[in-house]
Amino acid sequence: MPRLTIVTILALTLAALTGCRGLSGSKLTTNQLLGLGDWPGNQAIMRAAENTGNYDLGLDAGQRELETRPDNKEARVYMAKLQTMAGRPEQALYTIEPITSGADALPAALIEKARALLRQGFPLEARPILQSLAGTGGLSREEERSVQKLLGICEDQEGRRSEAQAIFRQLLLEKDEPSVRYNLGGSLISSENYDEALSVLRPLIDSPRYLEARIMAAAALNRKRDNKGARELLEGYVPEREINRILGVPK
Repeated sequence: MPRLTIVTILALTLAALTGCRGLSGSKLTTNQLLGLGDWPGNQAIMRAAENTGNYDLGLDAGQRELETRPDNKEARVYMAKLQTMAGRPEQALYTIEPITSGADALPAALIEKARALLRQGFPLEARPILQSLAGTGGLSREEERSVQKLLGICEDQEGRRSEAQAIFRQLLLEKDEPSVRYNLGGSLISSENYDEALSVLRPLIDSPRYLEARIMAAAALNRKRDNKGARELLEGYVPEREINRILGVPK
């Protein structure tokens, strides 16, 4: 099964399974949840929304913020990130455009522009943006990691699996991060290194935020012809019709 098919399966399955998830576990006060029209409150909601996957709630907070303070560049950057994560990269590019051109373009805004382009499958357009940021010395450590992660995705989308995996492995050595594990696991599956992919993805499998990692691990088991193991990994987490889709069971 080509990688694109896995991505399609993930999109279909997650659309069927994810709905509005609450903010249980987030440490927000009632005033922050209400927003109260201030940036710290809206920012707290947006961060909690990113951590829980409740992107619509975060986008509502971002929209309120920009309606009140349209010049808030930080809010615009964060909203674009949430839009991309919610599967709306075209909206993200529109949101971020006012602060990505000219000499005053914010590095954080350029990172989100590259992220949105990659979500659309345009690595050739994203790469020059990322390369212009890499090694400039003006980025925070978090921004440097974001640039490297996105460069790894560029390599992977362009079919340079070894180069992509080298970037992801180096990032994991520096900090064990779920999104890096996920991207490394996907790249390893694309290069048919199923055993290593399963090892990389295993810590994510039981995380409710990374259902797609469980699905990807099941796809790896299925390619190893371990249909039983793949089905066991999915049962109770994915509807039967989606399991059959993932495993390629004829209708």
